[in-house]
Amino acid sequence: MIQNIRGVLTNFIEFKEDLKKLKDQAKTAQDLLEKAQAIRDRTRAIDVTDLKKTITDTENTQDRVAQDLEKAKESHGVADKMIKEIEKKLNNIETNLNSTRTPEMLEEIEVLKSKTEMNREQAEQAKADADAAIGATTDAEKGLDKVTALFDRLKTGNTNQTNNEAANERLKNITVEAEKVAKDIRDKIQQIDDLEKKIQDFIRNKEDKAKEVAMLLEMVEALQKEITARVDGYINCTS
Repeated sequence: MIQNIRGVLTNFIEFKEDLKKLKDQAKTAQDLLEKAQAIRDRTRAIDVTDLKKTITDTENTQDRVAQDLEKAKESHGVADKMIKEIEKKLNNIETNLNSTRTPEMLEEIEVLKSKTEMNREQAEQAKADADAAIGATTDAEKGLDKVTALFDRLKTGNTNQTNNEAANERLKNITVEAEKVAKDIRDKIQQIDDLEKKIQDFIRNKEDKAKEVAMLLEMVEALQKEITARVDGYINCTS
């Protein structure tokens, strides 16, 4: 009998504990229900249109990022190709400058130096010829004065036929010599102009080569900066 009473008491105590657990569970369920209702109310208060727009903008942004990334890859490929072409051209220029053309260029410089020296000598000779021409002109003027005097004497009847022929011959000789000296001077001046033109052309070609190399280096630097900017922009967009 006592054993039965103890069993009933034990069952009652266990029942009370189970009842307490049920009450706790019921309270927990009520709390969860209230939280769910609050979340539902907040969800209803959200503007679905703005949410959809935000999602759409996000998707569009992702598409643009993907497109920009693709363009960056294409630009990178084009830039790599251009850089390789420029490097190849620079290598060709460097090879040409360091190859057999260098001795040829040095030889051309020596030839020009020789021609310049010849030019100087010819200029000195031309000056000497010019001085001689001036002297000849002075002589010619004196001869002309004599011829004029002879003509005057012929007009006045103070000379004979022999003197007249001598004066004509001397005048002819003076005229031929003056024309010869003038032609020599013109030829030498033309030679000087030709040599100066060749020297200027050679200097201009060297300057053009230097400008071409500088321009290629600037192109390489600009492409490198563009690639760096593209990569930095992509990193900033994706970070």
